[in-house]
Amino acid sequence: MVSSINHQLSRSVARALAGAWRAEPPLLDLTDAELSTVACYLLDHGGAEFFWRRIAETPWSQTALAGPVQEAFRYTSLLARLHEIWIQRVFEVLRDADIPAILVKGWGVARQYPEPGMRPYVDIDIFVDPAGAAHTEATLIAHDCEKYFVEVHAGPKHLDAEPITDWFARSSEVQLGKTMIRLPAHEDHFRALCVHWLHHGAVRAAGLCDIALFIENFGADMDWDLCLRGSRQRAGWIACTVGLAHELFGANTSLTPLADAHEKLPRWMVPLVLDIWSDPLGRGAVIPPPLRASLAHPLRAVRELRARWPPNPLHATIETHGSFNDWPRLPYQAANFVARTGRFLSQLPKNLRKR
Repeated sequence: MVSSINHQLSRSVARALAGAWRAEPPLLDLTDAELSTVACYLLDHGGAEFFWRRIAETPWSQTALAGPVQEAFRYTSLLARLHEIWIQRVFEVLRDADIPAILVKGWGVARQYPEPGMRPYVDIDIFVDPAGAAHTEATLIAHDCEKYFVEVHAGPKHLDAEPITDWFARSSEVQLGKTMIRLPAHEDHFRALCVHWLHHGAVRAAGLCDIALFIENFGADMDWDLCLRGSRQRAGWIACTVGLAHELFGANTSLTPLADAHEKLPRWMVPLVLDIWSDPLGRGAVIPPPLRASLAHPLRAVRELRARWPPNPLHATIETHGSFNDWPRLPYQAANFVARTGRFLSQLPKNLRKR
């Protein structure tokens, strides 16, 4: 299941990102050659902003290749301020329309980092009551808020099994400028972050920094019974993500009940993640675009269908509500492939009529 890709680059990327979320990150232990390779990788695949914080106080920050890394950090820092203005506007519109919403990911996570430019994001993701999702979207469009890249989610959906009413009951408000922004409880947010990262196939190494930050900043005080509530499979997903944060990034899990999670990881999981990081744009590493985009070109549709096999093992496991254990991933991958293909075929007549 796991290929024989050289994991040296992936290990170097992990060492470059390790501890970047801390107020005082550890000393960087990379050779000059590794630093250059890692800088190019993170500029291409995300995470350069974290890397700049690791090298900002080192002699390597004065080298030519460090320039683009610093520019990435500066750009994200400027964009962070612009996003804050947009978020305030969105929540002011929602407040005036008496629409309760919870901000997830994005600024809700970025604000926890030592510097605002460290954690880039694009969308403004909000959870609302499913019954009011359509009204929420219409309200935002009426106030010209779609230009702020707002994504309205009708509850947590696949990210969490807890009902949106419980998310609201446990949420709290924080102030951003003159606007109050509702954020989820750390336990709910952490669950969603873990599942989101796994659902996207763990392709972004930098995404694991969010998990590590929550573990170290809030892990000692989180209600882990709440955090692991739900199905045995979902609790296992969370535990494996915690184990990966420790194993790959050195996250301190000692103050959590999952301190030994890294020892219980399936044998294939760490090598698989390192494989994915070695080739994050490789076949099966990302979730491809909908097949309906290829309807006008039948041969292209066949190629696209072929490119979807095998699915990313982590994504396939989450999609089929499977368990992370030492068993092969092939059954989950096959089930996911059949389900996706089946959905495409069932919608084919309707999509053809739309052409």
